[in-house]
This record gives sequence, C-alpha cells and structure tokens, in this order.
Amino acid sequence: MENWVNQANELLKEIGDRKRAVAIVNSRYDAQVAELRKRQTAETQKDVEAIATMEKDLMQLMSDTPGIFDKKRTAKLAFGELSARKKPASLELDGAKDWETVLGNLKAHMLTAYIQVKETPDKTLIKKSMSAADMARIGVKKVQEVKYDYKSI
Repeated sequence: MENWVNQANELLKEIGDRKRAVAIVNSRYDAQVAELRKRQTAETQKDVEAIATMEKDLMQLMSDTPGIFDKKRTAKLAFGELSARKKPASLELDGAKDWETVLGNLKAHMLTAYIQVKETPDKTLIKKSMSAADMARIGVKKVQEVKYDYKSI
C-alpha cells in the first residue's frame, strides 16, 4: 500500500477513538445537566409564571392608559421605565383574497405607479450557459469550491 493510505488510516483510527471517548464523557455530563435543568425548572416555575402574568398586565396597563407616551416615548419611573415605539406600518389584505387580486385591481384601476417591476440577473442561467469570457465582460466569475470530508469508525 501507498504511504498516504497508511497515514490516512492511522489518522482516521485515532480520530474515531478520540471521538468515542469524547462522546462517552459528554453523555455522562448531559445526563447530569438534564437532571439539573429539571430541578431548576421545578424551583423557578412559580416565579416564571408570575412574571409572565405581571408582564401581560403591565403591557395591558400601558396600552389602556392614555397620555403616558404623549410627550416622550419613554416614561422613567422609580423602579424602571416604560417605553413605546411604533413599528413601521405594514399592509394587510382587507377585502382582497390574495396579493394577485391586489395586483389585478391596481392594473384595472390604472394605478401602475404602485406596481413594482423587478429586474435581476438570472444567476442560474449565467452559471449554466455563459462562457468564462462573457462572464469576465460582465464582471463575474464562476467559483467552484471543493469540500473535503471524512468518516471515521
């Protein structure tokens, strides 16, 4: 056999042996961690549930109380602060069954300024059928990476 075959086999054997040793130690600790997590969850469950209820009540209080955020987006209090930020507006379907219907309605009412036409390069077609010289002219190149892998026993 060739020298590289012997070297590769020795490395694969050693990698496999060490991976098995690591797996044994990891499984032993994983069982201990799982038991600790179980105890941790049991000990903190009451407080976690109470916090979730209080946070829900606080959010409800902020949304139901007018004027809290009229002057500032943040209200500083003795034990913390409350803040409100508007998210960017979004669109929801209202009366139209899908976005294709909306597109049809825009065309029907001649509101073409609100129709987006998107032009993008067809990367798949460029990779499959364009020559390297043509790719160079448009400023791209085809890159083919080689990924090496191994399996040990």
